[in-house]
Amino acid sequence: AASTISNNQEQGVYGGGSVSLPGSITVMDSVIRDNTGRGIVNISGPTTVIRCTVMGNWYGINASSGNSTFILSQSIIRDNEPGGGVSNSSFGRISDTVIDGNFANAIGAHGGGISNPGILYILNSAITNNRAFESGGGIFTALRPLYLTNSTVSGNRADNGGGNCNCPGGGIYNLWNGTNPGGTLIVTNSTITNNQSAGKGGGIRNDPGGILIVRNSIVGRNIAFSTEVD
Repeated sequence: AASTISNNQEQGVYGGGSVSLPGSITVMDSVIRDNTGRGIVNISGPTTVIRCTVMGNWYGINASSGNSTFILSQSIIRDNEPGGGVSNSSFGRISDTVIDGNFANAIGAHGGGISNPGILYILNSAITNNRAFESGGGIFTALRPLYLTNSTVSGNRADNGGGNCNCPGGGIYNLWNGTNPGGTLIVTNSTITNNQSAGKGGGIRNDPGGILIVRNSIVGRNIAFSTEVD
């Protein structure tokens, strides 16, 4: 039977909705909504979320075990704020999922839909109408590879950090610098349209030094308001 986890309040640092410390967590056929805190969080062990709706929480899903796995499938991640939709620092796979209308709304917040310093495969999914206070309105990725395949990134927005930055990557921001090397973004058979950023890269911002490969994809009708050049 389906379960509903709602209206919990986070105490401390780990979660209002569903918590695993340490160990594994599997959530199926459930609704996790309106929790004052994180909907699902796992800092140590594999995380599996299948056929779930995670919405209206302060933070959607946080899979932050760097040496474990994260699977998100056939789910809806929607309207989570101020933490945004999904954070992955594991070995992750997102498939057949809608990530929509989330907002990473805080100073230093990146990746309204997805924030990924891990390894992540996104397949047959839609990342739409998300927003970040700073960079990566749809997706923020750094340090390790992100593979986007047969997916749509549309209607996302990277803001200006409250007037403090021309923040890049309305659709996707692939960060690469001396402190955070290794950013790799591979886009295949995907559509990246109608995104906008206060800084560079309305659709995709790939930092100098980062690896970007785009195959058989559409990148168009994106807007970048910055006039800066590298």
